Amino acid sequence: MPYQQPSLSQLIIQTQQDVEQHLPGSLPGSRETTVHAIAYAQAGLSAMEHEHLAWISRQIIASDADEDELLKHCAFWGVIRKQPNRAAGPVNLAYYDTANLAADTRLQRADGALFRVSKAISGNAGTVQAVLEAVEPGLAGNCPEGTILTFVTPVAGIQSEAIVAPGGLTGGANVESVAELLSRLLFRVQNPPSGGTAYDYVRWAREVPGITRAWCLPRLNGGGSVGVAFVLDNNPDIFPTETDIKRVQDYIAGHRDPATGYMTGSPEGIIVNMVKLTPKRVNFQIRIAPKTPENQAAVKKALSTLFYNEAKPGDVIFVSAYVRAISGVMTLNDFELRSPSESSSASNTELLTLGDIEWL
Repeated sequence: MPYQQPSLSQLIIQTQQDVEQHLPGSLPGSRETTVHAIAYAQAGLSAMEHEHLAWISRQIIASDADEDELLKHCAFWGVIRKQPNRAAGPVNLAYYDTANLAADTRLQRADGALFRVSKAISGNAGTVQAVLEAVEPGLAGNCPEGTILTFVTPVAGIQSEAIVAPGGLTGGANVESVAELLSRLLFRVQNPPSGGTAYDYVRWAREVPGITRAWCLPRLNGGGSVGVAFVLDNNPDIFPTETDIKRVQDYIAGHRDPATGYMTGSPEGIIVNMVKLTPKRVNFQIRIAPKTPENQAAVKKALSTLFYNEAKPGDVIFVSAYVRAISGVMTLNDFELRSPSESSSASNTELLTLGDIEWL
């Protein structure tokens, strides 16, 4: 049975009863007696011990553990927390004369975020492409195509503004959240490494900074092939760019294990096909009672959670799942799901996502 921590009042009563049993007539319940003070002090010390025992009992199970203890569980199973990663990618520079651009030259975004040139590059008048990386690691370093960057210090022969090229600056990621780390740990425990099973490809993809969900599609193009799809839920657009796909593809092809340092990756002879997912939005028509903003937000959150947990490429979400999610909102007295009236299905290149909700 689970450990039940006694309350301080229960410990005080128990201590007073013990004193009364061993010293009849000592009146430990009376404030005027010495044993009353001793009983209170003893109960207080005992309460601290019980609090520590309760804390220990929570740390035994990874899903209940504090962050520091969770990291120890992860280290035991070889799941290393993903650290912040710098965004990187190409920018177009306008040279109006022959010029040399030194490595580590700084550029700045409108919000003050700094970027540096990864490799020195020379060029003549015209458009020259350079590779930048964010100075600070993190999600904030990502930039979409067309973002304007300006040189912190002007460079002779180059216009002051640079434009982020197609593909954008990508790969920036914050330190892995506790929820995402715990999810990877549970996946690792429940699906041990097996030298190239479907679960291994999912695990490898999720080890890449920024990747939160991944799926393996066995025999996607026949025997000896697998498909790998993934999304980046912490990005404004969760669907990957070509640069993101290349990062994951290279990692799966071969990488050093974060825990052991030994080379690992896809077995020889397996063709890994990277699947670029596209969203398939599912729109809803729902009547709820009472129709309040709070209930609308709760229903939307419940459906978002459903899509996060159950949507997979090439899979189906049944209408009953939508009903189950909405019925879990405890503040609703009644509801009616008008649409969708049929199950929602996705192809191998699609991922079901929450679309618009029309409140009837």
